[in-house]
Amino acid sequence: MVRRFSEVQFPVLSNAINSVDKKLACHKFREISESLEVDIWDNIRNLKPFFAEVAEKGFGFSSCQFREHWEVKKIIVFNIDNMVRARLSEGEIMAILYHELGHLVNFPNLFVVPTMAVCMEYAIEYSKEKEEAARIENAILMETYADSYATQHGYGPALISTFDKQNQFFKQQMNYYQIRVQKITEKEKLIGGIMPEDAVGW
Repeated sequence: MVRRFSEVQFPVLSNAINSVDKKLACHKFREISESLEVDIWDNIRNLKPFFAEVAEKGFGFSSCQFREHWEVKKIIVFNIDNMVRARLSEGEIMAILYHELGHLVNFPNLFVVPTMAVCMEYAIEYSKEKEEAARIENAILMETYADSYATQHGYGPALISTFDKQNQFFKQQMNYYQIRVQKITEKEKLIGGIMPEDAVGW
């Protein structure tokens, strides 16, 4: 993974990334590892306001559609300020890293969202409630598949700990907390593919 931040200034995060780089044998990770970039939110805050809502409410995010200098990149971004405020351990940082990797290399098959345009195309009745329900189902799928990737690598309990700290330290509560904790606790193994570059959401 390509570090875009000062490894001297953030040694714990750097150690976590080094550990994954050395130990992770997942072939899907290896397929993207050399082109995957890692940065901190402070470095891109003013450049990418589009990501602010996600980045400033949690510990990080990932994207395979990060546009920079006419390039589209795969990137993971950490919010160091929030991580320090929540006093995350190195194990918890590892759990977040595996979760964000999970978004990129363990992407689920999503439901077609029945938007008004889709309903018109297929001549079916539009329902705002059904559209919202499909979006929620897709969001749950994306999160639980990313959680499963972290769980499969031994970081399920640490990931749940980050959920609890999110709920403890910030007004923005963890989305879909109960169902995510249940699936992690049950060690449900969910297998997806590499996130397509046209994926909607992250």
